[in-house]
Amino acid sequence: DHLQRRKFELYAAEHAKSWYDHVINGLGREACSLYLITGYDKARAWGVSSFDGAEEGSVSMDFVPRWTQGSSMLEYWFRKCDSAESSSGADNTYGNQSGCVFLRGLRIAIRESFL
Repeated sequence: DHLQRRKFELYAAEHAKSWYDHVINGLGREACSLYLITGYDKARAWGVSSFDGAEEGSVSMDFVPRWTQGSSMLEYWFRKCDSAESSSGADNTYGNQSGCVFLRGLRIAIRESFL
C-alpha cells in the first residue's frame, strides 16, 4: 500500500472532474465508477468462487493442490465445487505473484450536477 494515501486523496479531489470528463466525453462511456488503486495483494496461486440463490448448506468446496504434468510447481484447483461457479489459476514460475487477489484504493465520485 502506498504510504502517503492523503496525497492521493488530495490529487483525486483536484482532478476527479477532468477524469470523469475524459471517460464520458473523451472515451464516450456512460457515467461510471472510477477507482484509484493505492494497494494490492498478489499471489502465485489463486481461486475464486461465487454462488447465487443456493440453498442453505448446499455449497461445498474443496480447494486443493496438485502437481501439474511436466512441472515441479504445485497448482491449486477446486476438486469439488457444489452449487457454485469457480475458477483457479497459478503462475508457473515460483516466486512470481501475477494473480491480483485484493485491491485497495479510493472510489472516485462527483455529484451529478458537476458532470
